[in-house]
Amino acid sequence: MIDSEVERLLKRAIDLHGHLGPFLVIGVKMGLIGKRYFGFEGGSKSGLQVVVRTHLFPPFSCVIDGIQAATSCTVGNRRLTVEESAREVSAYFRCPHSDKMLKVSVRREALDRLEKQLANNVDIEDLARAALGISDNELFEAE
Repeated sequence: MIDSEVERLLKRAIDLHGHLGPFLVIGVKMGLIGKRYFGFEGGSKSGLQVVVRTHLFPPFSCVIDGIQAATSCTVGNRRLTVEESAREVSAYFRCPHSDKMLKVSVRREALDRLEKQLANNVDIEDLARAALGISDNELFEAE
């Protein structure tokens, strides 16, 4: 059973992105971690800013849409910046009213496992549902 906020944001992400996939789920989960860290629970409007570092091709880039759906940070409102990275799938969250910053990265082991499953033509919606059940501690590193 997924929590109602995750379910609501996941529907929003699917509407934005076009389909359900594991990296979309990962992006939603990353966005929620960032919002919670800075105290922006629920639908509150925030000044949250995010820099996403990832491969700029699917399925990795799907993380971007998940983060957008969860945080309402977009390239258009200038609260989302995207940078190419061949080595990481990370989001750097900051709030202009705070000196704090939070980096949330997908653990290398989790990425390797997902890539292997995708290479074996596992159904992406099944993989996305499985990603929903992975604990944040198992999926991410936060610093």
